[in-house]
Amino acid sequence: MKKLLWITFAAAVIISLSTVSSFAMGERPTVQNAGFEAGNLSGWTSAGNVSVVESGAQEIMPYAGNYMAQIYGSSYTNNTWLSQDVSMQEYGFFAPDMPAFGISARYNLVMPDYPPYDNPAFKVAINGNTVFSVSDPSSGIDVTGWQEFTYFFPEPVTAFNVTFYAGNTGDTISSPTAYIDNVACVYNEDTSPVPEPASMLLLGPALLGLLGLKKKKS
Repeated sequence: MKKLLWITFAAAVIISLSTVSSFAMGERPTVQNAGFEAGNLSGWTSAGNVSVVESGAQEIMPYAGNYMAQIYGSSYTNNTWLSQDVSMQEYGFFAPDMPAFGISARYNLVMPDYPPYDNPAFKVAINGNTVFSVSDPSSGIDVTGWQEFTYFFPEPVTAFNVTFYAGNTGDTISSPTAYIDNVACVYNEDTSPVPEPASMLLLGPALLGLLGLKKKKS
C-alpha cells in the first residue's frame, strides 16, 4: 500500500510538472516572416505605402539580416499600416499553460515634421488598441535609431493581432517613415504558470494519502 501511494504521488508530480512546462518545452508560437528575410511581406497584411527594403532614408540599415519593413506614412497615420494575426491554438497551447507572454519588435523612425504635427507619427496596436506611440519631438529631421518595443499581455490569450502604423497627424506633408525588424513572440520565464485543476486534483489525493500513512505509522 505504501509503495502504491508513493508511485501515485510520483506520477502526480510528473504530470503536474509536465503540464506547467508544456508551453516552455514544446514548439512555441512564432511570427511569420518576423525579420522580413523572405524579401517580401509574406505572412503580413498591409495598407498604404509599405514595402520590404535593404536600406532606407538617412542611411538606415536593417537591425539584423538583410531586410526590414518600411512604412512610409504619406497619408494619415491610420491609413498606412503593417499587420499580422498570431494564433496560439495552431500550436496546441492554451491559456492555462502559458507563462507571461508578449510581443516585441525593433523600430527606427525618421520624423521630418515638427510639433504639434505628427503626434503620433508611429504607433503599435494590439487587437485594435493602441499600446505604444511615438510623436515627432522637434523641428528638423529626427531619427530615433533602432529601439525596442515590448508588450506583455495582462492576461492569457489564444490569439492576437499586432499592427504597426506610421503617418501624418494634423497635416499631410513632411511624412514620417517607420522601419520595422525582428518582430518576435517573447516569454517571461520568471513568471510561473498555475498548474491545471485536473493535475492538482490528482496531486491532492496522493498528498493526503501520504499524510494519512505517516499519521497511522506514528
